[in-house]
Amino acid sequence: MQSHGHSAIVLSVLRFHAKDVAASNQRCSRLEQARMAELTHELAQLRQQIEIERSVAAATAGFLAKDAGRLHDKSGAWQAKHEADVRTKERELEVGRVCAAAARHMLVRGSIPG
Repeated sequence: MQSHGHSAIVLSVLRFHAKDVAASNQRCSRLEQARMAELTHELAQLRQQIEIERSVAAATAGFLAKDAGRLHDKSGAWQAKHEADVRTKERELEVGRVCAAAARHMLVRGSIPG
């Protein structure tokens, strides 16, 4: 009978270990499912963040391209104005030189009382 008693103990221990393993597996499964849910949520947040960053980058690039065009046009207008102003000043300077030369010439010839 002792063999039967020993077998019962072994069987009882095996059942206990089987239940312990099953409980451990269930716990691991729950932990794994919870971690998968966390990772899925994190992945969704990261995808949303990437989409926001792409949208902001596209809007920024559009703004910068538009502003660059505006500044280029403005620069061209300022360059044209500068060139016109330079030509005007060069003409004024030339007129001043001619007048000064004529005045010197007249002074030398004595045409100007002085």
